[in-house]
Amino acid sequence: MFKYQFAVAIVGVLFYGVTANAQKINAPEQVTIENLVYAGTGCIAGSVAENIAEDNTAFTLLFDSFVAEIGPGISRRESRKFCQLNMELSHSAGWSFAILDLNTRGYVGLDRNVEALQKTSFYFQGSPVTGEVEESFVGFLDDDYESNHIIPADQANWSPCGESRSLNVKTQVRLNNSHNRRGTGIITADSLDGQMYTTFGLVWKQCPSVGKF
Repeated sequence: MFKYQFAVAIVGVLFYGVTANAQKINAPEQVTIENLVYAGTGCIAGSVAENIAEDNTAFTLLFDSFVAEIGPGISRRESRKFCQLNMELSHSAGWSFAILDLNTRGYVGLDRNVEALQKTSFYFQGSPVTGEVEESFVGFLDDDYESNHIIPADQANWSPCGESRSLNVKTQVRLNNSHNRRGTGIITADSLDGQMYTTFGLVWKQCPSVGKF
């Protein structure tokens, strides 16, 4: 039996302010994950491990049960797996952040005309604005994949200044063999080299006035 792991890393990126001296504004000195809660068919209880970078600019979530499969003899329930995560990024007062880029790597194996989809969405609690990216595949395929998505700056969803809002992330993988009923497929949270991840690039800016987060 294979063990599949899915890693989600949120990486801090320096935000450059426009100043007379073109000086860069540093990111907060401390960033930590607080109150991480998760549930879903791709992240059953006890299947998610957490790792925070030493410089507090990144964190990684490792999943060991994130894999979807489809084909004869496989329950249709296995064709879609998802995970809903809720967390807080605790950081110094007076800062706001936004997610502007995502990079995802994984493995997909599909018979001819079998389709696969990997999708990630995120939003702040109480906000109607949702960031969403997805990658689709059509067989025949048998390879690692890597996808990169850049969110336009004018569409960025910034965390509110002066108050704490949870960050919600939902990720899913699913398969469809309606065009080849006997076809099989798999999309995993594990590449052939044993590492799959989604990187959420963050940019930081200082709030107009210092408040408590």
